[in-house]
Amino acid sequence: MWKLEPATAAKHRLYQRYLDAWWPILLQTSQSTGYSRPRVTLLDAFAGPGRYEDGEPGSPVFILDRLLGHHAVDRMRLSPRRVHLIFIEKDRARHEHLVAELVSRFGPLKDLPVRVEVRRGEAGRDSLAVLDELGAWGNPILGIFDSWGSVNVPLQVMSRIARNRSSEVITTFGPNWFSRREELNADILDTVFGGRGFWTAAADELGPDEKWRVWLRTYRDALRRAGFGYQLQFELVPRTGQPLYLVFGTGSTAGLKAMKDAMWKVDDLDGESFRDPRTRGAKPDGQLDLFQAAGLIDDELAELVAQRLSAGATTVEAIGEWLLTETARWMPKHALQAARQMRQDGAIAVQSPGKLTTKSRISLQPVTSAVLRLIASGCLSWAPCRESVAADSRVGCVVSGSGYDHGSMGRTEIVRDSRPWGGGSHRPRHPARDWRYLAVTPPPFSPCNVRAVSGRQSADGCRKPPMT
Repeated sequence: MWKLEPATAAKHRLYQRYLDAWWPILLQTSQSTGYSRPRVTLLDAFAGPGRYEDGEPGSPVFILDRLLGHHAVDRMRLSPRRVHLIFIEKDRARHEHLVAELVSRFGPLKDLPVRVEVRRGEAGRDSLAVLDELGAWGNPILGIFDSWGSVNVPLQVMSRIARNRSSEVITTFGPNWFSRREELNADILDTVFGGRGFWTAAADELGPDEKWRVWLRTYRDALRRAGFGYQLQFELVPRTGQPLYLVFGTGSTAGLKAMKDAMWKVDDLDGESFRDPRTRGAKPDGQLDLFQAAGLIDDELAELVAQRLSAGATTVEAIGEWLLTETARWMPKHALQAARQMRQDGAIAVQSPGKLTTKSRISLQPVTSAVLRLIASGCLSWAPCRESVAADSRVGCVVSGSGYDHGSMGRTEIVRDSRPWGGGSHRPRHPARDWRYLAVTPPPFSPCNVRAVSGRQSADGCRKPPMT
């Protein structure tokens, strides 16, 4: 047994909230049609010993406990023929401890109102065989592939589940996987990602802060190729300790909403949070950002909406659909909230006449778009806020001594700062292809409305923003 890490505890709360919604959706009889699914299967392929060092329950224990104690259990029509729980554990000692733990907590497993199978085996090798044996196919399956170490489950397993009706998977990447993946056999990676051509680009990524993002995106793409219509990727950040990285695959928007509802119920409960890997411009404490001075909308939401708008103008409604299907935790309702604040801050333009609604068509302001494209691509990041900045090269504005005299300008501008780079944390690693700009925003972003930003031209095509 081992200690329960803060990120794992937060992940368990997420699973509990999600399963609280998942079980009744799949097991209750439809009031409108009278239909009742003949079988529902949950597969926990890295089950563990059932308990942590300080006595906290492992996933098999709390999964079974919350099902049997669910407030709607009387309407679920539980039976060993209808509800199957499969727990697979590779290690002999942990497998034996898990069996003993379940029997100690719930009594003889054969007497339970659901079928519980505790198998000793390997997730990648044995999952499909057990699902075959128990007749799971043709009915909903939730596969939890929650390994702390290597993600070594073949894409073939994911593809089989993806093609099965009303089925979903959750895969967890441990905190050290992205730095230790050299230890994995290339042939194993081929089976996990579906071929060498799908993962070698991720292996070539050298940036420590980009490596995990690229690998996570690569695995998300693998789930898409496997057949899951929707895939969520997110970073679980605990108040203390190392983060975890999860990818969720489902075929329905109902599954997306249920997972995101679970996130909102867990998020910040004990200081943890869920973050979208595509965001890079989130500000450190005490800084302002391009969109907000008063903190009226979340930094991550603003950055994601700006990323979507950097691809072109669209409606608020379309942004809401994109938030649901493409971002880690945001829902359609958040699109209008973001649009209202971003319009107030001058970051977007409303192209449709009349009141701002979900049908309104919006776009980024030109210079804002240039800045956000660089932030979204990782080529631009905010430096500490400064109240006094002088620039050698100015475009359409005045930057001087103690602040900012915006004159007749009414929108954000960018100016080139050609002063030599000094020391400190913002010194460019490649001076020959790095530059620095000043993002100058008009009031009400005072008293600190002149801020330095830095960018790097790299092989992925990042370029200087236009000088307008």
